Amino acid sequence: MARHRAVLLNCYDGDGQYTSVVPAERRGGEIATAALLEAGHRRIAFISGEPWMEASDQRMEGYERALRAARIPVDPSLIVEGNFLPSGGREATLKLMEADTPPDAIFCANDLTAVGCYEALKELGLKVGQSVAVMGYDDQEIAQHLSPALSTVLLPHREMGQWCVEQLLSAYVSSVVIERMECPLVLRRSHQS
Repeated sequence: MARHRAVLLNCYDGDGQYTSVVPAERRGGEIATAALLEAGHRRIAFISGEPWMEASDQRMEGYERALRAARIPVDPSLIVEGNFLPSGGREATLKLMEADTPPDAIFCANDLTAVGCYEALKELGLKVGQSVAVMGYDDQEIAQHLSPALSTVLLPHREMGQWCVEQLLSAYVSSVVIERMECPLVLRRSHQS
């Protein structure tokens, strides 16, 4: 009787019975924040996604890790909950920018949040990439059409799919692994100011 094989894409099972591939979300959050630090920003805010989503938590862990590596204390007032939608990005940005010392950069947990962030900054008369830097996450198509084009982190969907197919077609059956695939940085113009 043939044994059926399964590989999980963009998720994993808690029991560890299946090989799976997921994005390296913590590392992605870390490289996004490091790019903002390298551009000279020191008051970097983070707008999270839904609090129950592991991806949002891991991206925030990466953000905090990069700040600590740069010897910058994590300021809880610079972390605001969003909802992975433009509405949450807009609301969180307005809240961040009304502080006595507003951030000079905002890292959004995804690109749709960044769309709302752009809108809020424009409402306040601020220029993205000049007054305030913005970084997204996902590299959705909209990222390259925003003005200025959004710097972001790419979720490697194609590469993860290819990896799954290679695992399924492989004659060699390895032990169960969880592959964490790199999320490359896509620098455009929004992260500088």
